[in-house]
Amino acid sequence: MPFLDVRSVTKQFGGIVANADITLTVGEWEIVGLIGPNGAGKTTLFNCITGVYPVNRGQIYFQGKNITKLKTHERAALGIGRSFQNLGLVRGTTVLQNLVTAQHMTAGYSVIEGMVGAPSTFAVEKELAYKADGILEFIGLSEFRDQVIDDLPYGVLKNVELGAVLATDPQLLLLDEPSSGLSPTESDQLGDILLRLREEIGVTILMIEHHVPLVVRVCDYIYVLNFGTLLTEGLPKAVQSHPEVIAAYLGGEPAGRNGAKAPKAAGKAPARTAKGKAKTAAQTAGTTPDYESPEGQSQYVPYE
Repeated sequence: MPFLDVRSVTKQFGGIVANADITLTVGEWEIVGLIGPNGAGKTTLFNCITGVYPVNRGQIYFQGKNITKLKTHERAALGIGRSFQNLGLVRGTTVLQNLVTAQHMTAGYSVIEGMVGAPSTFAVEKELAYKADGILEFIGLSEFRDQVIDDLPYGVLKNVELGAVLATDPQLLLLDEPSSGLSPTESDQLGDILLRLREEIGVTILMIEHHVPLVVRVCDYIYVLNFGTLLTEGLPKAVQSHPEVIAAYLGGEPAGRNGAKAPKAAGKAPARTAKGKAKTAAQTAGTTPDYESPEGQSQYVPYE
């Protein structure tokens, strides 16, 4: 059973079809990429999965439960966490305060108690701060703990937002362009963090990303959207060299097609099953599998 199962989802805005019959699955412990040119419908699909937009047709299942009609906060309570293209942080507060604020659903005290500083909130706040410190250490941001976020560079803020999402204890993490604004070195460090999240904590990830080398390195499987439709899907190396994908990113028609539509990348089922089995065995043994990036892949990077 897929961890996330999006079944024939269609989303329209008047006469504009932003998502047309989109079907995708994400297995438990997988890192799955969702790529495509700007305007392809990727963020719209995230909004449908998280309940920001109601779907016109189709269904969405999370861990076997139909969540199509659930509200956004109800989906979050089930373990779906999400970052945004534009930073979703509280300006004028510190990094630590942002991670504490992100845990409001599990605080266990009322808004009034929090506002007046009731004694019953003291122990809870200490626990929330302790958890936030652990997350900051995990993602390498402890040095920025007490700094106001307005004073921090954009690359650091992107990782702070990741930390805030992790503070909600997500089982499924939806990341919308997490490497946007990052340098190549920072993007590589982000890849390390994402792999550690999967291998050490067991978080399942679906990520929208334009930085193809990062996607190829960390993702088990990739879906490609273009003009609101599913263009192709497959293993990272196959998708990276797929003529339809190259045409969608760079424009024009891929050479040698003669008008014929290129086939979808093959071999998805064996590879996805193998990854799932490897992760299960690793967790049972108390070790983590080696997920090194494939060798010999080109560094074709559309939309840098």
